[in-house]
Amino acid sequence: MPLENPEETAKGVLLMTNEHLQDGKMEANDTIKNYSDSTDMERTDNLSRLNDQSILAFNKLQLTTHGCIGDSRRNKLLSLWKYLTLRGLFRLLGENVGSYPIVYILLSLLISTSSFGIFKIVLRDRIRDGYTPTNAPSRYEMDVLREFWNSSGDPMVTVVLLTAKDNGSMLRDDYLSEIERLTTYLMTNHSVIYDNEPVIYANFCSPYCRMNIALQLFKQSVDVERVHLQRGEPLSYDTSLTYPVAKIDGFDIHLERNFFGITMKEIPKKDMFVGQNITADKLPQNVSYAQLVSNLQFVKVILALYRADRSSPEMERKLSLWELSVFKFAREHYNNCLIDMEVIGTEILNQEMIKDGQKLAPFFAAGFGFMMFFVTVTVLASAFFYNAMDWGKVLVAFGSILCPILSITSSYGIISLFGVRTNSLMLVMPFLIMGIGVDDAFLMIHPWQRLALHTSSVSVRLGLVFEEVGPSITITSLTNFISFSIGALTPTPEIRLFCVSTAIAMGLDYLYELILFGPVLALASHCEKRNKKYTMSSCPQKPLLYGWRLQVSLISVKDHCKLDQWYHVQHRIYAL
Repeated sequence: MPLENPEETAKGVLLMTNEHLQDGKMEANDTIKNYSDSTDMERTDNLSRLNDQSILAFNKLQLTTHGCIGDSRRNKLLSLWKYLTLRGLFRLLGENVGSYPIVYILLSLLISTSSFGIFKIVLRDRIRDGYTPTNAPSRYEMDVLREFWNSSGDPMVTVVLLTAKDNGSMLRDDYLSEIERLTTYLMTNHSVIYDNEPVIYANFCSPYCRMNIALQLFKQSVDVERVHLQRGEPLSYDTSLTYPVAKIDGFDIHLERNFFGITMKEIPKKDMFVGQNITADKLPQNVSYAQLVSNLQFVKVILALYRADRSSPEMERKLSLWELSVFKFAREHYNNCLIDMEVIGTEILNQEMIKDGQKLAPFFAAGFGFMMFFVTVTVLASAFFYNAMDWGKVLVAFGSILCPILSITSSYGIISLFGVRTNSLMLVMPFLIMGIGVDDAFLMIHPWQRLALHTSSVSVRLGLVFEEVGPSITITSLTNFISFSIGALTPTPEIRLFCVSTAIAMGLDYLYELILFGPVLALASHCEKRNKKYTMSSCPQKPLLYGWRLQVSLISVKDHCKLDQWYHVQHRIYAL
């Protein structure tokens, strides 16, 4: 058994040795007096024997002293090694947090000020290329396309789909006139305000300003042929309105890019209507001039394209505003009795994705509310059951909810401060963090409650809690953090943003659990000390349950035993 005080033991051994030597000297003197008549040989033997005894005593003293010093060094090394382990380090951290809880709370609040960056949050998805891996072949194809068009940036394409409200053909004269008027308006008159100046599509459409020239030429050719029909003249020989490639004034015009849902018929002959003088009142029923002079019988959809290059961030903002304004114009302001107008574009899809993400707000509120209710009821019901209710339990419930919330807001704030946008996938992250954060809080609450009656020191109690729980929550949090960090290396940009934000939130949640929830437990322990019902002095051992509490405890124990017995029976059956 190791000596408790090696220095005092060594002093005692030296004192005993000196006394032994003094006794030896007195014995030697008595021997000389009593045996003075003995021979010199006998006296020499006696002195030699006494000398040997002194040497043995001295050697014994050295061994004892060195053994005590060795045990002392060994104990110091063992004590130091104990604090170099993961559990020992967490115990030191817990004792330090328990000694200075206010300092750690202020530190956590200082870190949480990053949550104010959430006011700069930008909700935006990149539908066009955000879900395409960076090493996908389509990106190479897009680079080749930009090189072919001599484009300095990614293209923006806004698609306008026009259909008849009565589901009829778009080849009717009134419909073609409305299409011409609408496309001209969107090209030259529809404007948006950017930096207090109006911006129209014609300002930035180059080199794609004549993308819809086929619609304009088709309408003009129909008007020319209508004049020939009304005069009874043959159709123009240098114009042939055929699908998919028409010849207008000797030039080939591709109609397949603008006409969809078609029904074709035979190509009319040039002299087919000579001398008939077909005016508007002589047209056959449900037949238009465009149908007479072309090989098209029916057209369901007419498509107009508006394209431009995002050559700079400023140009990108202008194009985004213009596309969204066209979408708003089609939804709210365009009320035509003939045509339905639909607008499709990447910015429109991005906006709709964000709107769908914002619709998750009620689910966030419901999830947070249910979590707060569950945590509060669990903590307070446990305290009430064991007759340990105090204001500290309310503080514990509040702290267990606050840590994951702060980790969520801090992660959004940090990302926004660095100018990183928030996509719709990142709006799922709070549900993950709330579950993990509350789980870590319950892991810390359990040993904290169990150790309430085993120590009177708050720092020692919190150190034991950290020693028991610290390694487990560290391993789980570290594995989650590493998993999402690996996900941040994926080549898909939108998934990468989600993994980065989730990894940051999980790291912050782990940090808040240690430096915020730990001090909250320390403050709650001080609230327990002011309650004389269950302090260390008044309750040296766990109080016994009585009344309805005892009945509930017995029922739960019986159910647990039955469940355990059933599990063992099922395990044996499965083994057989």
